[in-house]
Amino acid sequence: MFSIPSGEEVKNLRKRANLTQKELAEKTGLSQGLIAKIENNTVDPKASTLRKILNVLENEMKVKQGHDMKACDIMTKKVISINHDETVRRALELMTAYSISQLPVMKGDKTIGAIDEESLLQALPKFLGNPKKFYDTKVDKMISTYFPIVPEETGLDEVINLLSRGHKGVLVSNKEGRIVGIITKIDVLNALGKR
Repeated sequence: MFSIPSGEEVKNLRKRANLTQKELAEKTGLSQGLIAKIENNTVDPKASTLRKILNVLENEMKVKQGHDMKACDIMTKKVISINHDETVRRALELMTAYSISQLPVMKGDKTIGAIDEESLLQALPKFLGNPKKFYDTKVDKMISTYFPIVPEETGLDEVINLLSRGHKGVLVSNKEGRIVGIITKIDVLNALGKR
């Protein structure tokens, strides 16, 4: 059975959606005065009017919570990557220059894995007797992980799921399969903070 919300409940929902009466009126096509009367319980609205209000409030809450966000909305468009036959020295130069901690490793236009500063640091003890060899090693010998690839329209919840399972980044591809962006944990945290 459908429960009809009181005016106070409508008001609380509106405030949780971070809307003013005027904004709610604009989004529903109703007058601000009618919204105020409904919230003050001075008018008995039609069911269709309440449905309009509740639909808008539900959508606004989804937006506020990030449910409408897609990978393409939060990705960093400039993907800094490294070719598989470049050296660890070059990878570290790129990481330093761009203040990043991981790099997708590419072979042509295909991603074959990723390297990150944590795995490079873990590999370093093997080269303590010959640090030059470490820095001259090709990055394809140091691949330690991979970045999952998702379509641009992938929902934020799926991206968060991948990142929370230990992936250091998620690559975003367009309809043609070309990598067009990257999402890291900080991208997600910043995007939600701007909501």
